[in-house]
Amino acid sequence: MPQDAFTLLRVASELNKAICGAKVNKIVQPTLDTVVFSLYGAGGHQTMELSCNPALPRAVLRDAKLPAPAACPNFCMLLRKHLSGAQITSVRAVEFERVVQITFLHKNELLVSGEKILYAELMGKYSNLFLVKDGLILGTAKTATLEECASRPVLVGMPYRLPPPQDKASPLDAGAVSVRVQSFIGGNFADFLFRNVKGICRDTAAHACRVILGSEEADPMSKSQCDAFARNLCDFLLFSPPSPCLLLRDGKAYDYSVFTPADGKEFLPKSSVLSAAQELIDIKLTTGEKEGLRRRLLAAVTEKEKKLSRKLAGVLQDIKSAENAEQNRIFGELITSNIYRIKKGDLSVSVLDYYTGEERTIALDKNKSPAQNAQAYYNKYN
Repeated sequence: MPQDAFTLLRVASELNKAICGAKVNKIVQPTLDTVVFSLYGAGGHQTMELSCNPALPRAVLRDAKLPAPAACPNFCMLLRKHLSGAQITSVRAVEFERVVQITFLHKNELLVSGEKILYAELMGKYSNLFLVKDGLILGTAKTATLEECASRPVLVGMPYRLPPPQDKASPLDAGAVSVRVQSFIGGNFADFLFRNVKGICRDTAAHACRVILGSEEADPMSKSQCDAFARNLCDFLLFSPPSPCLLLRDGKAYDYSVFTPADGKEFLPKSSVLSAAQELIDIKLTTGEKEGLRRRLLAAVTEKEKKLSRKLAGVLQDIKSAENAEQNRIFGELITSNIYRIKKGDLSVSVLDYYTGEERTIALDKNKSPAQNAQAYYNKYN
């Protein structure tokens, strides 16, 4: 999914329209990285799902009912303590970052209203959820490593700070964008924007170039052209009307987009960015669950096959050993009948086989007595 700030800005805006004013009825945490809020407001019952899953970070509304685990995780208990019965007052994207800020108004035990904020940082493997009050962290969905804390303190009780900024120009700062664009020497301008302007993915940069310049390719620009482009880019990113859709490959949805693709890709128009995100997430989660079941079934079958193969090898060895069972019995009898001729330390003995009338040479264990050698052949026979 194009989980850039440009997309999350639209998602947060639509979430704000859908759930602003709703109250929290129930909170569950079906997995360690996913929290589900049951809400009730003017639009009726709704379910908001926040996830910091590295593979599928999201902030969406979903109809799926996810079961609550038998043991409630600590972060879920914390959210219930601070947000049960709270009213959502706003949902917004933060400073053109991949961060969604959800503000709650909550009354404590003394019925004193207080504001608490839930930050959903949707940044791939760095995704996390933070509950914040008065600027201080109350709890997080994921604990941070010492290395992460060294660069950005995210411990309980510490002030909440946004992720460290990238070495890119903010699209909200037209002057900074203009300075970056002035260093462009020509070529693929979409790639240049992607590397130099924060909050936009490669597809968003390409679409912005097509809308503003008419092409992804461009020549170097004058200072006035750079200034004009920077202003147009800001207007495009903040105010361009969305035309959301699901992107299709062989008739199956594999991604969603805020805008209709202009490069001939197959797509399915949707009524909103949020509905497109919801549908794609449902598809991916269903596919993921099926794939997980397939892997577990395959692992179980493979393990069972290995066990049966080892068991079969043992049985086949026993069968092979049993092929000489009668010979082992006869060897035991011949050693017993000729025991007076054998002494400990002999490697073999030649005796007359009274069953066939032929001379037979029988191998012996030099470390065993004659009686023990006879018994060993009887044991093999048995």
